[in-house]
Amino acid sequence: METQQAQVPVALPPMGTIAPEKATQRGRTHWVCTLYKDINNMGPIEIKSQIGYLDQRWTHLKRCVPYPLGNLIESKPNLEEAATAHSSSLSIDSSQLSRVEHVKYAQDQADELRDSYYEVGLRKLTPLLGMDDGELVGRIFRAVMPFEYQIHEMADEFTVGAKERIAQSDLSDGEKAKAFEVAAILADGAKSAETKALAEYETLISSMSDKIAGGPGIANPNPFHHWICEQLNKPVPARIDRTGGQNNQSAAIDILAKRALKEESAAESMSVQLEEERAARKALEARLAKLEEPKAA
Repeated sequence: METQQAQVPVALPPMGTIAPEKATQRGRTHWVCTLYKDINNMGPIEIKSQIGYLDQRWTHLKRCVPYPLGNLIESKPNLEEAATAHSSSLSIDSSQLSRVEHVKYAQDQADELRDSYYEVGLRKLTPLLGMDDGELVGRIFRAVMPFEYQIHEMADEFTVGAKERIAQSDLSDGEKAKAFEVAAILADGAKSAETKALAEYETLISSMSDKIAGGPGIANPNPFHHWICEQLNKPVPARIDRTGGQNNQSAAIDILAKRALKEESAAESMSVQLEEERAARKALEARLAKLEEPKAA
């Protein structure tokens, strides 16, 4: 599947009232890419956070696709009016407040996404900072990631594979340098994506083991678990059968066996401790009994 590329206009909206040099820096186009799974930017009622480029608000960020972030104009309730009403003990509904426009800068959007999704593989593509030529960005990015790779493929594709593709591309030397930097950033993000996916897989195995052992858990993987297994190139675990059927999963059985050994060891340790306490109690009772014996005349 070829990577989709976002259409990027060149013009930027007004940059607000901060110092012009700061506004220019914060307003430069930032690019981000998430490597774990799609990011849903929609809440139950509206967009969770204003993320996008110019008039386009991103409601979903698809994995393995570079997205540009540019200045957005937000309309927010007038907080000064709200504070005045509160200090005057007036009851006022938010819908009664006037609205004020606020510029949400590209840099602020990128930082917000990074802080929220860094651990699952979202990365800021800093070599592409300030680039508004979507076609050129697409060429650079495709040299690194021409397809939507599965998570288990990324470590190799963003190192050895990317090195070969970039070297064979028709990019200029400067563009190739940017591509190599992008590849390094994506390789780092891929580690986080794999860590998260492996954690999900281990949770699945543990939950299925708990279920078959009579505890809370799930009996069968759901579609998300099927996706995780595909991304990690691991077999989808079937329902675990303790009777020795053909659908047993070695990973789950190993977990059950280790847990049983651990419980057995704990029980044995408790038994030894109880025996020691029982012996100590008997010894103490014997000493007390001896002290209570009448002394010989």
